[in-house]
Amino acid sequence: MTPYLIFDPSGIYVIGCGRSPVPPEGAFILDKRMNPATFGGHYLADGELKPRPLSPAPVEVPGGYQLPNCPYPTAVIIHDLIGGETVAEFAITAEDPDSEFSLEPGTYEIEVTAPLPALPTATRIEVT
Repeated sequence: MTPYLIFDPSGIYVIGCGRSPVPPEGAFILDKRMNPATFGGHYLADGELKPRPLSPAPVEVPGGYQLPNCPYPTAVIIHDLIGGETVAEFAITAEDPDSEFSLEPGTYEIEVTAPLPALPTATRIEVT
């Protein structure tokens, strides 16, 4: 079985990997001793495959939560897990890279999607 990687159309981001007797057309072939799953979530930078950084996760601050040092533009979606609804959607602006927000008591999932090459994060928060 031949290990391989599949890159996105830009040729920068790994979007798939596997082993096959006949790799898909356009696949990047790896050395047979390499595990292709090792490179999931990687991107090509300076001629090397590097792990993609994670989008920032919220941190608790007095009065609520903060997304520190978010690159512009970062998308944020807040889901109420008990109510089963999206309670907020906003984007981090260049003028406010340390966006703060507060939440009513409940259980939430905060999705943060920073620009590429970052991978999205999803953080569960319980507010009492």
